Amino acid sequence: MNLIFSLIAACILSVVHILSTRLDMRLSRSTAAAGSFGAGVAATFVFLELLPKIDHGHDLIGDSIEFVILAGFLVVFSMHRLAHRSTSNNKDGRFRFRIIISTAFAYNWLLVFSFPRSNGIYDLVITGLLVLHLFFYDRSIREEDPESYDAWGRWLLVGATMLGWSGLWL
Repeated sequence: MNLIFSLIAACILSVVHILSTRLDMRLSRSTAAAGSFGAGVAATFVFLELLPKIDHGHDLIGDSIEFVILAGFLVVFSMHRLAHRSTSNNKDGRFRFRIIISTAFAYNWLLVFSFPRSNGIYDLVITGLLVLHLFFYDRSIREEDPESYDAWGRWLLVGATMLGWSGLWL
């Protein structure tokens, strides 16, 4: 993926975080269908783009790459579980939101960092498909704490997206 196309992709994904509230109002009629499509796109991206890259991990880490992937999955699952075990009082609600936004930060960074590096048009098509997935992901985060998400959470996700793009080229 060349520098310009990857920057365009990162900017498009950043705009999703910035405009997620406005997009939510526009897509509210077909929420279930669009949500299912977005989840399917995310799953397809994992199977077609990310899992084949495990072979590259074998070169870097060796046979323990599966353990590293399992450990990463367990950390993310545990963070998600911890966030949703909190009670609903205000202090725990803020703690839960911080865990959720931290996990989303890591997810956004990794999503852009592991983006396909092929020709520009294919990369932009993948970006277009991931827009819908990120929109629904943002929507679920915003439901946890709309005020914090609108005030600083979405900007943190924009930063993660741009940090992922920087890491892609550094």
